[in-house]
Amino acid sequence: MAAPFIDSHCHLSDVRMEARSEIAIREALGAGVGCLMLGGVQSSEWACQLELKKKFPEVIRSSFGIHPWRIEQLAPTELEREFELLRQELPKADALGETGLDFYKKRNPECFALQEEFFRRSLLLAENERKPLVLHIVHAHARARELVKAAKLSVPLMIHSFSGSAEDAKEWVKLGALLSFSGGIARKSPDSGRRAKAALKMTPLSNLLFETDAPDQAFCEGIHEPRLVVEVYQAASRILGVPLPELKEKVAENFSKIR
Repeated sequence: MAAPFIDSHCHLSDVRMEARSEIAIREALGAGVGCLMLGGVQSSEWACQLELKKKFPEVIRSSFGIHPWRIEQLAPTELEREFELLRQELPKADALGETGLDFYKKRNPECFALQEEFFRRSLLLAENERKPLVLHIVHAHARARELVKAAKLSVPLMIHSFSGSAEDAKEWVKLGALLSFSGGIARKSPDSGRRAKAALKMTPLSNLLFETDAPDQAFCEGIHEPRLVVEVYQAASRILGVPLPELKEKVAENFSKIR
């Protein structure tokens, strides 16, 4: 039996997808997508993830986490409450994420130290609970690697929607990370996604995953949903010169490590 397509990161528990989440799952299944991993960014989404997994137990994987953007949105007492909820609820999830660092210029630099604190705590929690990690890393790859190395992790980790350079890709691979590439590599313009495509070419097949990040990061017209991960695979197959069936087999093997 041929390996299915896998969307390693999407947000069907997001309020923007609430009305269409089950439709989106069925349409993805119809397109040959066999598994979807949901990204968790705040506690209000986690129950929805579990409900979707209950309805589609062979299809849905869940991940609970505190997104780095939440660090600048919540008061310190609210953050502590959110982290305590994460500690309590994490045993119900398949992975911890999203967690990470986002030092993009639009983020508040006064919160970077606090981002690092909660990232460290999340790494430790994942290790203690033996949960794979789903990382959001933007403009902070070197620092994130320092913290990951210091944590001496033994659990699997994936970098979702990889945005680093080809050199960053090489360094993450040395740490055993899986790199998940999103729709940037599927954009039609030859000038689009050059950085991501260069990183993709540098990543061994044994470290590759693909995702939509739906409903975010749309790369074509219409509703951006998990079924479109098929186009991300097709683009990667062309870029890498690897037959699509071989690529699907390898990615399915890689994704099986996120347990």
